[in-house]
Amino acid sequence: MLQNFDDDAIKSPAVQTQILFGWKMSKLGKPPHPPICAITGHPARYKDPKTGLPYYNGYAYREIQRISKGDYKWSSLLGAWVGNGSFAARGVPTRFLGGPKEVTDAPKPTEAAPASEEPAKEQAVAQQPATEPVLVPAEASEVVAEPKAQVAQS
Repeated sequence: MLQNFDDDAIKSPAVQTQILFGWKMSKLGKPPHPPICAITGHPARYKDPKTGLPYYNGYAYREIQRISKGDYKWSSLLGAWVGNGSFAARGVPTRFLGGPKEVTDAPKPTEAAPASEEPAKEQAVAQQPATEPVLVPAEASEVVAEPKAQVAQS
């Protein structure tokens, strides 16, 4: 039955179907992509009956409900929903939301020190580097613990 045909054409399943059954077998088109959830960006499984928006899970549904209730504010500058406006981003000063201004205490200039020797001694002691005491065995009770800096000099 398949005589006088091109060998390459006979190998094609579409040509064989057309010759045997008399109708063309065309390829089916690809199925359409599922709608994408506007909140999560995943393929949507459900569709909100009130708004008609496709959503992926319960979290996305709650966010859609919050938007429809008016919990979020629209920013015309950004062209997006930006939040409810009750709190600011992390690290933003409190005055950003209209709260009290932050008060920073400027360091007060120190008054002139009196000419007594005691404040000068206190300042000298405060400027000396701290040294760690050396631990001494309990048997040597007459030996006094000395700072490491002095032991190294001996």
